[in-house]
Amino acid sequence: MSTSWMTSNKLKSVSKALVSLGILAYLLWQIPVQEVVATIPRLGIIPAAALSGLLALEVFLSTLSIFILTTYYTDLTFYRMFKIDAANFIANVFIPSRLGSVISMPVLIDRYTSANKAEGAVIQTTQMVIVTLITGGTAGIGWLIFQDILSTEMSLTLALCVALYLGFPVAVVTGILLSDINIVQQHIISRLPIPEVQQGTRIDPRRLLASSGCLIAARVILAGARLWILSIVFGLDLGLLEMLFIPVLMYSVTVLPISLGGIGVAEASGTAVISALGVPVAVAATVIFIDRIFTTYLPLVGFYAYVNLTGLPDRVVDNNTTR
Repeated sequence: MSTSWMTSNKLKSVSKALVSLGILAYLLWQIPVQEVVATIPRLGIIPAAALSGLLALEVFLSTLSIFILTTYYTDLTFYRMFKIDAANFIANVFIPSRLGSVISMPVLIDRYTSANKAEGAVIQTTQMVIVTLITGGTAGIGWLIFQDILSTEMSLTLALCVALYLGFPVAVVTGILLSDINIVQQHIISRLPIPEVQQGTRIDPRRLLASSGCLIAARVILAGARLWILSIVFGLDLGLLEMLFIPVLMYSVTVLPISLGGIGVAEASGTAVISALGVPVAVAATVIFIDRIFTTYLPLVGFYAYVNLTGLPDRVVDNNTTR
């Protein structure tokens, strides 16, 4: 790995961190901070406990989705997969690319399971295709339903994000279909984060369905449940369509490669979209702040502390030995 490449990525991470800080500073300047602070205590212990339960369930389902795919290639415990997934989550807050997990997860799978790096690439790319289809599809439907209430700038931005999400599975499928053409393989596909799908590496369709079900539950249904709880606590008048599509739509901006882990842009987009539904800005900002705590910041702190306290699994040579 060249020094210039590492320096370039460090500069990208620093620039994205500065963008995140700038957007957060702008939000603090624009929203009525005192009203937000005064509104937060309305959350209460019981709703906070319910949100914590949803967070635990979301983490479980997310790990289960990739565990189902990984066990097609190798035997491992769910606990080991959880540690690998936690390390991958932490790494991808700092990797200067939304597709960073396509790079980091195969390395972790190769190091801490008996599957090799190529198999890890197929596993992670498969999950990424499922995630982008679910996110892009759900956000796209939400955009079609709610575009009329959004500002022109917000509507165009979210439309771009939907296109970016759906572009990844299109690129993967195109790469697979064209992978037998040597010149395309050499000059185009080899430059993309798309693993070559050889005979025997295709994942069982039943596992794809099971993994997809876990991710739909984690990323769409549980996200709607969080918004439902917060709407009850803060008196938001939201219907079923808002519950199902708004959470995915408003956070789809995290696909834009301009901030560190989506920090700042997610809060800005979420506040703007919730406000467009007729919710006062202070209440909208409070809802987004609390939701982001339970979806991003608590997992980040918790995973970081957990991995540092317990360490990563032993490195695996094969199914029976470790090093």
